[in-house]
Amino acid sequence: MFSESCNRSLGKTTLSTSNKHSFLPVIHEEDNKGGGVISKCSQPLAKALHVDPFFLTKRAWDSNGFFMSQTHQQGGSPRIQSHASRLLIKFLKKKGGEGSDDRPDYGWTFLSFCAICFKHSDKKKDSHILVCFDHSSRIKDAIESAFEGYLWEVLTQNLLSVHEALLRHIIWEYDRALWLFRKPIRDIENGRDKFLNGLNTHEGLVVSNRTGVMTRYNDMHEYARHVIHSSETLQAASAVAKKMIDHFQMQGTSRQNDGSGLDNILNGLHFSSQFLMNLKLRADAFKERLDNEIQLSYNVVSLYQLQESKRLLEGTQQLLEQSRDDGKDMTTAVTSLSLLFLPASFAASFWGMNFIGLKEGGTKIEFSSDLWMFYVSAVGLVVVSVLLWVLIHYLGWEPSLRSGKVFRFKRGRAGS
Repeated sequence: MFSESCNRSLGKTTLSTSNKHSFLPVIHEEDNKGGGVISKCSQPLAKALHVDPFFLTKRAWDSNGFFMSQTHQQGGSPRIQSHASRLLIKFLKKKGGEGSDDRPDYGWTFLSFCAICFKHSDKKKDSHILVCFDHSSRIKDAIESAFEGYLWEVLTQNLLSVHEALLRHIIWEYDRALWLFRKPIRDIENGRDKFLNGLNTHEGLVVSNRTGVMTRYNDMHEYARHVIHSSETLQAASAVAKKMIDHFQMQGTSRQNDGSGLDNILNGLHFSSQFLMNLKLRADAFKERLDNEIQLSYNVVSLYQLQESKRLLEGTQQLLEQSRDDGKDMTTAVTSLSLLFLPASFAASFWGMNFIGLKEGGTKIEFSSDLWMFYVSAVGLVVVSVLLWVLIHYLGWEPSLRSGKVFRFKRGRAGS
């Protein structure tokens, strides 16, 4: 029997073939090398619960959500129907900027349920069992209250009513988990002006009231990552609800079941599925709002960087212009000195030592009476060179060398 298997494997006596619910340990424990208590007795427990052994594996534990159903009946034994479902909720544990670690922190809520119905020919002997795994004990009060206001006739009429009752309360756990992201996202949006006013390009794009631009980027990307996960789990939960609806409708078609109780089950499943999809739309909206802030921050920082680059280019251009002006001044000075020294050097090289001699055994220098010719020629060449240079610049001529022709001067263009 189911109770004997659980007692032998888990050392618990909480389960029996009566209308009860029980909370068991987690299916898989990350810190436990053996996988946990459930992993060690997964095969006999799956057999006792009449569920697919996959439900008690780590792969199932890692999944976002699913729903499976099985029916068993042998000989004169009661007809056994089992439903297994898994849901996953992501929630924000700590906002960014709190505690020693500035990064946002998050947590997971793993929920696994197995509902079993033993149907006899005498309906009075029918029994229902709900087994809750993983973190279901965290919402134990919500699970128990889910059945307090539920009609017992409906619960005994269709096993899916158990999951419908659970979903009616679990959707609010999704709702609370999702809205934990609203305030941090609003804080990011409301802090936009503070972020823009705090940018300082002269200090390497830092924000005076925080640790820097990268902190804002990291926070936004972290929140976006968590919101994406939240949207994913909401979509998976909605898919689980739709799978329950499909299964319920298939049962209704095959059995031709009618009644307001069954209609209420179907309507409740539709409501939960729609509510989960609406929450997913909200999660997607959170993601789009974060993307908008990320893009805005990126564009603003890029604009500041462009302004900084422009400032650096302007400074470089000023240095180049200053260097060019200094080069012009140096060229002008060298040209002026050349006009003075080159003609005189040419005159000195032309006359050579003709005006200087040695006498009295080479111990005394004697200057010729014609030395004035050197001074006249040197001064004359300097004057001619200066006049020629002034004439060239005054008339706006510039040197031109054409292929195959003698070097000559041409008149410069107007305004050049």
